Amino acid sequence: MKKLLALVGVATTLGLSLTVAGGSPAEAYCMFATSYRWPSISITVNGDLTWNSTTKEYVNTTVRSWNAVSPAPLSYGNATWMTAVPSETTGLVLTRGRFGGDSSAPGMAPGSLTANHSRVEVIYSSYSSRWLWSNVAHGPWKDSGQVTTDIRTVTVHEVGHAAGLAHPWECTGAFTTAESASVMNAQWTALRRSPTTDDKAGFNALGY
Repeated sequence: MKKLLALVGVATTLGLSLTVAGGSPAEAYCMFATSYRWPSISITVNGDLTWNSTTKEYVNTTVRSWNAVSPAPLSYGNATWMTAVPSETTGLVLTRGRFGGDSSAPGMAPGSLTANHSRVEVIYSSYSSRWLWSNVAHGPWKDSGQVTTDIRTVTVHEVGHAAGLAHPWECTGAFTTAESASVMNAQWTALRRSPTTDDKAGFNALGY
């Protein structure tokens, strides 16, 4: 787990500015600097995942679970599936591939740490000997070998990054109960498929 935290704690590694907001147990969320935001509150979603239609709809529904936060500062559109998403396409792009550190993280959201970003990719690792993608199970974590990884758990976490939310441990050394239960706390013992109280509070405080 320590290895995972070291590799996916991108903001800490890059020395990015983080903001701790709130303070009550239900609002101990953690966010990136206010410059790391979408320039528009209406986000298009396109993907070129080769998974079957049922799995694609799981992904689409999970992305849109952030829309259910009330009041929702962002609105994600219904996913459009393509054979290949053009490089100039803006919005949220869902794809599979390899990336630096993908032996220790099943997903990444490159572009989320770009100021006023107009495109963020959610990349699901195609390192198949390390990540066994599933619709029904998640974890447990282990430092080597294949790990069962829930598509929806990874999706909701990475879309949180795309919006501007950081990992809880990047803002505080001691988790609150709310932070521990949040989807932004990358953990490998249970399914986490929709924003929690802590995630919702952070999403509403992003400043769009």
